[in-house]
Amino acid sequence: MITTVSTSGGAQVAVFALPTRTMYSGLRVSWLSYLGAAEQRRAAELPTPVGAVSYLSTQALMRSMAACRLGVASSAAHTIEVDRTCTLCNSTKPHGKPRIEGMNFNMSQVSSLAVGGFCPDDAQVLGVDLEPRRDRLFPGFARVALSLREREIYEATTGEARNLLGVALWTAKEAVLKATGHGLSVSPAAVRVFFSDSLTNQLAEAFEASHELADEEVTAASVCSARAVFTVPSRDNSDTTEERSFYITWTALTLHPEKQPAHNSPQSTNPAHGSDVAAEQFLLATATEGVPNSVHVHPVATPVELRNNLAPLTFSQLPTMRMGADPVTA
Repeated sequence: MITTVSTSGGAQVAVFALPTRTMYSGLRVSWLSYLGAAEQRRAAELPTPVGAVSYLSTQALMRSMAACRLGVASSAAHTIEVDRTCTLCNSTKPHGKPRIEGMNFNMSQVSSLAVGGFCPDDAQVLGVDLEPRRDRLFPGFARVALSLREREIYEATTGEARNLLGVALWTAKEAVLKATGHGLSVSPAAVRVFFSDSLTNQLAEAFEASHELADEEVTAASVCSARAVFTVPSRDNSDTTEERSFYITWTALTLHPEKQPAHNSPQSTNPAHGSDVAAEQFLLATATEGVPNSVHVHPVATPVELRNNLAPLTFSQLPTMRMGADPVTA
């Protein structure tokens, strides 16, 4: 299912959603062909299989998006340079927002799902964040992450509405801080989110709608947009600050149980998983600077599906240089 939130004259954002359990099926071969030996070694060094699969899914999704955008053959995708230098400090360690020349993107993942946001406008500042719908956030969430106004509203909210509001605020702040490249090097409270009184009701309705839809492995329903203002701290520790304005769109995602779990997938090997295994739900926040955004969510199981959805956004704007010529194969 493709879900769209339409805005007039705003940024067009495509979000591709890849279930990590795909890496337990025969389809993993087509995704792993986009990765090089270094990334596969990195995955092997991670302490848990879940972490390794999540990492591989995210890297494969990112490189397949880049290959399509840049006109690079799948066999050469591992040679695409990913710049992870930080533009906000003098450190030489690769801890900055990932960047690929010629592609405007941002990635996020949880253990079950990897997502990649793409905007054909290279000048647009883009960030995405994905979090599971959960009963509670980390201890001290309100004190650490919220502005005074947000904390007053949050603490006055009760029950499931509070949980939904907390996840919405957290994903919005993370999306903004990922867009700018600051990440959690600054306090999330520096991002103030301005939302309507009906947000939690709209969130609940969107989650219900996405759960009822079962025409795809991942289904989505979008929620209203909001505005966020990031007070950027000075880099020289002076009292001067800068305010940057962002638009947020939230999308409720449901990952439905596999009808026929792949051999060795978490669903097939975990005794707690059976034919009645529950669907998983997540909240996605998309942030764009200065202008509203139209978000299109595309579930993908193969690189061919990704290519078919991404190509209309990219081929009219491809760079002249191409690396290789073999087609993407499933």
